[in-house]
Amino acid sequence: MSEHGGTPDLWLRQITGGDPVRLTNDAAEEADPIYARDGETIYFTRIDATGLSIWRIGALGGQARRIVNNARKPAPSPDGGSLAYFVPDADGTGDTLAVISLDGGGPRTVARRFTGGNLNGRAAWSPDGRWLAYSRWELFAPFNLFVVEVSTERERQVTQFSRSSEGIETQTWLPDNRHLVVSYVPQSTFFQSDLGVLDIQDGSISRLTFNIAQDFSSLSVSTDGSRLIATVAQTRREVWKVPLGPDPEANGRAAVRVLDSSQDPMWTFVSRDGRTLLFNNATTGARNLWTMPLDRSTPPRQITMIEGDNVMHSSLSPDGSRVAFASRARGHSDIWTQNVDGSDLRQLTDDEAPDAWPVWSPDGQSIVFASLHERQWETRHVAAAGGPAEKVLDGFFRGDWIHQAGRDGTWIVSSVVGNGIRLIDFEQHSVVWEEHFEGARSSTAYELPMFSPDGRFISAVR
Repeated sequence: MSEHGGTPDLWLRQITGGDPVRLTNDAAEEADPIYARDGETIYFTRIDATGLSIWRIGALGGQARRIVNNARKPAPSPDGGSLAYFVPDADGTGDTLAVISLDGGGPRTVARRFTGGNLNGRAAWSPDGRWLAYSRWELFAPFNLFVVEVSTERERQVTQFSRSSEGIETQTWLPDNRHLVVSYVPQSTFFQSDLGVLDIQDGSISRLTFNIAQDFSSLSVSTDGSRLIATVAQTRREVWKVPLGPDPEANGRAAVRVLDSSQDPMWTFVSRDGRTLLFNNATTGARNLWTMPLDRSTPPRQITMIEGDNVMHSSLSPDGSRVAFASRARGHSDIWTQNVDGSDLRQLTDDEAPDAWPVWSPDGQSIVFASLHERQWETRHVAAAGGPAEKVLDGFFRGDWIHQAGRDGTWIVSSVVGNGIRLIDFEQHSVVWEEHFEGARSSTAYELPMFSPDGRFISAVR
């Protein structure tokens, strides 16, 4: 995949060298390319205004042909007769695993999405074509690997990871039909994985690498099992401050970097007065919350001291004196608060439903957040002083909460699963309007829409 030609298209380049050859040339986005075993055909996902679909094209180019609609992440069988793929749920929050015969016939579901979780990565066929291996994940829960016997649809869990965010990310089989090379997270770290060899009979993993700052994906093993190729990604996160003038090019030239990649900042939040940056980083060994003036007049200051990479999404109270954050320190993700000086730590929610993305009310008395109950997202709120959490309405929340001048009550803006935003009247517990942006997304994204300080505008990613 490359955007060398201006859009995400398929390109081919011989390992021995030479100029790359462009295989597709259209306005759609191509993703998830994979060779058939014979090396003559490439399958891929195409994302356009009509949604997701799987196509195939000759390795030397030619006319691409659609194979199946509403599908992604193709995986051709070793004998070339079948194709496994993921079918996105109607609500965009998960997948089922299906197999279709390339000689004709309808698709057959072999593994259904289970309550509260999703299928992950790309399914991998065993060399004998008997098994499909894939991992399942749940928000703030481990990634465990499963195998399903394609002919009988009998499924078995192989690994037993138990800590949040640990587990198998991608996998590829070795020739013996018993072992897989896997990319996996051995500890609760973010975006860092290692390679290992997994035995599907007992779930044991023999570690191959000891990585500290990279992520392995797109694993592929040679037919004899002697060579491995993988994609290695190293994420560089920075925070920049940019003006919002009418000229985008001028805005870009005037942008100022606030934090460089040495701080590895994540999940940033700017205080209501625009003076303080709240962010999450791991420079002291575990991810915690830090603050610093946006004018960089003083260095960053750590404000939480929680072990084990257990602090995630966060926001500052309107007066900047307290912070709300999601933490899995007690085993599942809950909403916590504390003063920015480190005192008065409080746990506001305590149940098995994962809670995320807390934001303070304009008066600082309540906190709204997303909560996943029995596979369904809800927008909930809880008093900042403590008490039972209550549902505002159904649907995911990640966004902002303001009081608009000249209007009674308060408004909440939230992203929706996929690509869009909605405006919520908090007092009426109702959706005022909802906007879905055109075009499909190659992955489910929870973007962060925000109100302008005067409440007249909303910023959103589309």
